[in-house]
Amino acid sequence: MGKLKESLKQETLSGAFSRAVFFMTLLVAAASLTTIALCTAVKNWLVPITDEVMLHIYTEEQGRMLESSLRMRANAEKFEVPAFYVANDGEAWQRYNPVITDYAIEPLASPGFLSPKRRLLYDAMSVCTILMPLLYAIAGILLCSRIFYQKRLAGPLAVLTEGAQKIADKDLDFAMTCRQPDELGQLCLSFEKMRAELLESQRAVWAVMEERRQLNASVAHDLRTPITIIEGYTEYLQRNLKNGRVDEAKLSSILDNLSASATRLERYVNCVRDIQSLDDLRPDKAEHKAGCLLSEIRENFTVLAKSEGKKFVLTAEVSDEEKLYLDRQLFFRILENTVSNALRYAQNEVAMDIVLIGMMLRITVHDDGAGFSEEALRLACTPFYKEAGSEHLGVGLSICRILCKKHAGTLTVGNAEAGGAKVVFEFQVKESKV
Repeated sequence: MGKLKESLKQETLSGAFSRAVFFMTLLVAAASLTTIALCTAVKNWLVPITDEVMLHIYTEEQGRMLESSLRMRANAEKFEVPAFYVANDGEAWQRYNPVITDYAIEPLASPGFLSPKRRLLYDAMSVCTILMPLLYAIAGILLCSRIFYQKRLAGPLAVLTEGAQKIADKDLDFAMTCRQPDELGQLCLSFEKMRAELLESQRAVWAVMEERRQLNASVAHDLRTPITIIEGYTEYLQRNLKNGRVDEAKLSSILDNLSASATRLERYVNCVRDIQSLDDLRPDKAEHKAGCLLSEIRENFTVLAKSEGKKFVLTAEVSDEEKLYLDRQLFFRILENTVSNALRYAQNEVAMDIVLIGMMLRITVHDDGAGFSEEALRLACTPFYKEAGSEHLGVGLSICRILCKKHAGTLTVGNAEAGGAKVVFEFQVKESKV
């Protein structure tokens, strides 16, 4: 019984509809046969079945039509023709054999012998024999359609209608649940996937808008200082240059500061342009052998670390023959930004651990420096965030985070247990088989 219920749950719409039609057909046929049998029984009660018939014989005598009737069995082998007599001048009747012109046989089991009330009942039974099966068929079609709609269509259609209305109202924060495994259930599942994708896309748009807002706020804040410096020096020169109060040394110092502020403004503008250009970046992925990538990472960053008077250590749990599907230029840009940032704060050593987990490549870069402060842990990936005293613009990690997202990955920052800062990023390097 359990297997039967499970198979019925897994039944398709076409199978369920065929089963409903089959059983309704059986029900209609049973009701029709029962009705026909009852009507036939009533008719047989009104007009019992018998093999007796009434024989009507028609003769012609002297221009007159004469009729004689004889009750007999329909299967009689022979019967006596009724006798015909004629008066002979008022004397005794004389029998003779007339010429039979016609005859008719009428069954005694005929409605014609019934009384008017019984004949009406007999006719009603005859009508019911024809009409009731037709009514049963119509009622069966309507009932089958109603039951099938309520059992298999009403629920999924209500879910789809409600979901479509919410999506039309731009409300994506809901879930569509339909447990039917049939075609409508699959349609609801596809609709739910579409809703989830729309919600994810909407959240991504909101995230981009929030990042743009933060970027604009950071730019406005960071540009305020060089602009204020330029305005202050400009005002000072306008006020004192005509009066000869600015000597050559002072003027040279002011011009150097103006040039430095202008250069700083240019760097901010270029950084903003670079960050915004990343929005249109599309990874150009290709297959690369892990061994070639690891060899290049080891050689390049060892040289970079030596130039800073520090050491670079690489640990990889990836087979050299493993094929990684990634954008090589984007990949090395992320590594270069992360390692360069780590070398800036490391005391002696920067280490990189690479692990392949399923379709994702996880890379951890950590140094032996002071690590991130509480504020830096919250704001390290924010554009133009920098700690006090730093001369850098603070866009390295924010660019790395954007590039990781472009590669279907993530970036997180933290502090290593043994001390020092830690940056972990991972992204997809295997093609999905779905």
